[in-house]
Amino acid sequence: MAQPIRIRVADAGEGSDLVNALAVRGLTGNLVHTNGAPEVLICYRWEETQRLTEDVAAALETWLEDRGRISVAVRVGEGLFLARRAPSAGESRRKAELLRVA
Repeated sequence: MAQPIRIRVADAGEGSDLVNALAVRGLTGNLVHTNGAPEVLICYRWEETQRLTEDVAAALETWLEDRGRISVAVRVGEGLFLARRAPSAGESRRKAELLRVA
């Protein structure tokens, strides 16, 4: 079973936008509030965590670029990461870099 992936968003509108961006790539996310903070939760019962994380990182690259953002906080299981837009422009299949924070 894949570990849940949680992406911190600024508000419900941004969360809804991210849920839609994930859906374009065939991923299902749900807007939830954890300790009062909005997050998009992605949880698949039978998906391998590494593969799911790579798919989410690819979706985040496009979403970050479309929103004009450089990064977003992502939690995979107990690990905390910063998803940052890939530095190289022109690559056809870019994905956001996940930098471990904690």
